[in-house]
Amino acid sequence: MKKIILILITALALTLISCSDNSKDDDVPAVGTVKMTLDGSSWQASGANAVLSTMGNNQQLSIAGAKVVDLATNTFETVTITIISNSAITAGDYIWKSGLPYAQVTFSPTTSAQNTWSPGSAEITITKITDDNVQGTFSATLEKSGESNKVITSGGFNTNIMSF
Repeated sequence: MKKIILILITALALTLISCSDNSKDDDVPAVGTVKMTLDGSSWQASGANAVLSTMGNNQQLSIAGAKVVDLATNTFETVTITIISNSAITAGDYIWKSGLPYAQVTFSPTTSAQNTWSPGSAEITITKITDDNVQGTFSATLEKSGESNKVITSGGFNTNIMSF
C-alpha cells in the first residue's frame, strides 16, 4: 500500500515540476514548495502540491515535492509527506508510529520504488490547514536496506490542497 501511495504522489509531483518558485529564505517556503535540509545540505522542490482525500471517516493528506536534478535526462528527486487519520486532519503534531493517525516521510531520487528511503522516524507538524492550503514543518530519519540513513531536518511546506 505504501508503494502505491508513493507512486501516485510521485506521478502528481511530476506534473508540478514546472511550477514557479517564489520562496523566501524563511522557516516555511512560499505556496507550492517544500524545502528541507537533507544530510546537511539544503534541498528545495521545484514544485509541490498536496492532495486531501476523504473516504468514510478516514482522511489522507499527501504532500509531494519534486526537485528537477537534470531535465535533459529526466532526473529528479521526490519527497512525500503523508498523514492518514481516522478523523479530520487538523493543525497539530503527527509522528511515525503503528496505528492511526499515521504519519510518514519518504525520499526517492528516481521514480522507482526500489530507490525509496522509508521512515525510521518522522515528525510532522501542521501549523495551518484550510480547505485549499496546508502549512507546516517536518523532520525524519529515513532508512533503506544496505544504505546509510538519510536525515531530514528543518523541513517546511506550504502548498495548495487538491481535494477529492
